[in-house]
Amino acid sequence: MKCHFKCEIPGIKSYTNREIVRSFVDDILIKGHLEKLEHYINNEHFTQHNPHIADGLSALRSALKATFDEGVAIKYGHLHRLLAEGNFVLAVSEGSLNGVHSSFYDLFRVSEGKLVEHWDTIETVPHAPSGKTTTASSKSGILDQRKA
Repeated sequence: MKCHFKCEIPGIKSYTNREIVRSFVDDILIKGHLEKLEHYINNEHFTQHNPHIADGLSALRSALKATFDEGVAIKYGHLHRLLAEGNFVLAVSEGSLNGVHSSFYDLFRVSEGKLVEHWDTIETVPHAPSGKTTTASSKSGILDQRKA
């Protein structure tokens, strides 16, 4: 894609970082291919800001394995949007948590082609009033309600 103005600060690789996160969400969070974690996560320096998961690759692997193996009811279903600015990429996804339709917001910091830091929050998608549908895929990337 050719830009007619300066699209990106040199050396900040927003597009590359967005694609790294896109692949991580698809391979790991949606498809559960834990054997590929080393491809995405920095082995030595991975800071996890989720208070339920310790820092480091092995802690992340254990938490994800428990999610997949022990039936912890968190399921990523679809990646809707990626917003990238330099080394930071926000992934907006939907799925379910304990059987409740939910939105997942995962913010990653990427360095030298690997994920080195992660923040997240999960929001319940409200049930739509009669005659309306609820979606997590609006143009703005924010939940909205539309007439059916």
